[in-house]
Amino acid sequence: LAKEYLAVEERPVSLEELQTAKEAFITSTTKQILPIAAVDGIDFTQNKIALELLQRFKAVCEKESND
Repeated sequence: LAKEYLAVEERPVSLEELQTAKEAFITSTTKQILPIAAVDGIDFTQNKIALELLQRFKAVCEKESND
């Protein structure tokens, strides 16, 4: 789903990289797409991408449940 919207890389992320990030989120089967508010004192103020992906994910799930 995300690959249709943005470039995707699955890899470990260093704390140094997080220090320059505007947004962070995790994905899992049970949590779906979950924006991260802060890590180790680093605050993420934007959730635009995570919220957009969550909205798209929910739309796909709803469509599949109606089919």
